[in-house]
Amino acid sequence: MSSEHKAVLARPAVEIVRVVNFPVARVWKAWVDPQKFASWWIGDLFEATDISADVRVGGQFRWGLRNPATGDSYMASGEYLEIVEHEHFVLSWDSRHNEETYLQGAQVTISFRDIEGRATEVRILHEFLDQAQQCSDYSQGWARAFTFLAAHLAEADNTAELLGEAQRSIRLSVEIRASAAEIWPWLTQAAKLTQWFPHEAEIEARPGGKYTFRWNKANGACHERSGRITVAEQPLILDMEWFPTDWDPVLAKDTDWHAAGLTTLQWRLRESGQGSTIVSLQHLGWGYGELWDDVFRGHAEGWQEYVTNLREVIEGRADIS
Repeated sequence: MSSEHKAVLARPAVEIVRVVNFPVARVWKAWVDPQKFASWWIGDLFEATDISADVRVGGQFRWGLRNPATGDSYMASGEYLEIVEHEHFVLSWDSRHNEETYLQGAQVTISFRDIEGRATEVRILHEFLDQAQQCSDYSQGWARAFTFLAAHLAEADNTAELLGEAQRSIRLSVEIRASAAEIWPWLTQAAKLTQWFPHEAEIEARPGGKYTFRWNKANGACHERSGRITVAEQPLILDMEWFPTDWDPVLAKDTDWHAAGLTTLQWRLRESGQGSTIVSLQHLGWGYGELWDDVFRGHAEGWQEYVTNLREVIEGRADIS
């Protein structure tokens, strides 16, 4: 980027989705009944320091925890912005770690979807994070909360059969002063992609088309991503396969590492009607565990930088190439 301009990084979001094998009314109550919530939120790893909630629009909450093993303390606080019974609630979110500000001005939406009266899909969207590292931290924390929730609902320690497989995604959105038609070539044409994203690009921007992106390192090594375009609806929708090539086939042992590492990139463009376009990226399909965590964190950092680059280049404030 030019030395005269310092870009404001796009603020990432992380979404965690998991099925809990209990009816939606029971799961909802565990979240919004202050006494029930306090009984499971801390799990067996923490102790409560200050847990309170005034569950109504405009009401305040404070969720305080302490790890007795390390002495670390955590506090989340904010306001209930929206509540629709058995469907979702929205919170403003500020947090502190060891009495120091960790995050300010974030927002959390927790949504509930009934599955045939027997199970509930819970979707947690944590938006307006400051750093990509927080995508990893919060995705781990929310996943742990699901385990605590299931143990509370079952009144038992064995929760393996009560929870579906956890999935997480990385999200970013930026507003760019250009039309969707003007932005589309920056996502689909090799000559423009290389001005903000890879050093080299080959792409056929059509369903079934192939792409290859390469990053050349100073030591002569080449970092590559390749896959297929799955959806291309000019100028609003672009989806593609994405294989994390850092995935280690040795660690994966008997697993088909290429298939196991398949994730999906979704680009969405929505014009504001005021001369700008909201460009949104969602990177779906991330699991949990040793083979995923470092790669997830690295991609969260990379997308925060690249989506910022896209905005800066299109608006003429930077030259990345």
